[in-house]
This record gives sequence, C-alpha cells and structure tokens, in this order.
Amino acid sequence: MNIFVYGTLMNGQRANSYLNGAEFKGSFCLNGYAKYDLGSFPGIVEKENESVVGEVYAVTEDMLPMMDRYEGEGSLYIRREVIVERGNEKVVAWVYIYNHSVDSAVLKRSKWGIKADDYVWYASYGSNMDASRFSCYIKGGQFNANGRYYDGCSDTSDWLEDKWGVFPGKMYFANESSSWNGSGVAFFEANYHSQTYMRLYKITWGQFLDVQAQESASKNWYNKIQCLGVDKDNCPIYTLTNEERRPFHPVGEAYFDLLYNALKEKMHEDGLDAWEYLKGSVLS
Repeated sequence: MNIFVYGTLMNGQRANSYLNGAEFKGSFCLNGYAKYDLGSFPGIVEKENESVVGEVYAVTEDMLPMMDRYEGEGSLYIRREVIVERGNEKVVAWVYIYNHSVDSAVLKRSKWGIKADDYVWYASYGSNMDASRFSCYIKGGQFNANGRYYDGCSDTSDWLEDKWGVFPGKMYFANESSSWNGSGVAFFEANYHSQTYMRLYKITWGQFLDVQAQESASKNWYNKIQCLGVDKDNCPIYTLTNEERRPFHPVGEAYFDLLYNALKEKMHEDGLDAWEYLKGSVLS
C-alpha cells in the first residue's frame, strides 16, 4: 500500500528512517489541502484551492501500525485515503490529516524542508513568459520594452530548461504598474473553471524567492506562492499571485503586445488564438 508523507518522514528529514525498507515512488501533490507549520513538524487540513507537495512510499501492511503510532493516529492525526498526483499520474495513498485547530499556525505553501539550491518549476503567465524579460530577473539588466532596470538574482545561473503548460485557473489584469506606465498587469486566480497558459522555467528555490522579491511580495502585489502540482520529473511547480483578487485595471498596449507575442506561436500550435485568449482576460 502507498503512504503520502509531507513533513518529518520525507527524504532527508529526521524521521525518514521509519520508512527504511519502503519503496520510494517519488514526489507527488495532494490537491485540496493546505500545510501549516506547527513548529518542529507540519500538519495538513482540507482547504480549497491549495496543494501540498510530499513524497509517496510503498509500505508493507505490517509497517502501517508503526506509522500510526508515530503520527498519533486517532488523536493528533487521522489517517485518510486520498488521491495524489504527479503530472498525469494519479496514485491512491494513505495520508495523515491534522486533527486539531490550525487557527494560530502559519500556512506554509513550499515543500517542507526545501533548500535554496533545490530545483523547482517557476510558472509564469504574465510578462515573464517573454524569455528576454525573465532573463533580466535572473541576470539583471534593463528590459527594452519598458526601460526598467532589474537587479537580478543573487545566483545568476541561467535556467536549466523551459517549456509550456496549461493549468486550471483564470488569468486577469489588475493593479496599476509603474513598470508599465500605470497599466494593469497579470494576476492568477486558481478557483475559476478555466485554463491558463504558462511558460515554465526550471530554476532553484533561491532564485524563485529572488524573482518574487523583484515582482514585489508586498500585500498588494505577488505575496502568494501558489503550488500548481508536481511535474513528472518530481519537481514542484509554483507560480506567484496575490492572496486576494486584485481590483481590475485596463491593460496597456505595450504589456498586452508582450504577452501576445510570447503566446502566439505556442497557442497556434495548439490550434488556439492568442488574441482571443488574452481578450477574455481583458474583459474579466
């Protein structure tokens, strides 16, 4: 049987030895749950539009009572059967759900124990879909389309690879960006029954946090790290948006054209029209 772990039982964590003899199946994502930092360990509870990154192990039936004792099953945690995903793969697994209030705990969206040099996929749905713009976020420098200078990351290594993906959710335009002459810019809302095209870049977690800082992690901007799942290569996929839906603001021509030019070739390959796709976001 499979067990999905997301904290101290994960590879490299202090209790991973409890899984000695189990078969490691890789990283997976559990949708519809949120992870909270409870101090020296995490706990998860059901929460709409949130996701938890963890690992799946195949364990023998006689290992399960030992897992129950470690997790305090029936008191501290409740064991439940769920479906976890990696790319297009779905697996049924047991997981331990926290059995107490998380009202005073801190929501933690990143993978438990993630390190600065761990690789993740950064999913961009706005101006960073343009590789030359994103390069300024990584290496620093001035981007010609808006004339703004970007500091770059502390680690200026280029991304390992990039690719396109489509994710459930809605892209919309909001706020007034000084970088784009007061134009509205792209945000993402996961709870729409729609789909959003994103360009994914494989970078380190440290670089991802530096990108967020350059995007501004303040209250009105990109203060939310949204997990979109785990790729088939076991790397988690993260994007940036705001905790709340930001107020709509019209998008400017320069920003719109940048997104259109970044999208049109890929969407044409998929038999779709980038102009119609973006127009739907303009009207949101």
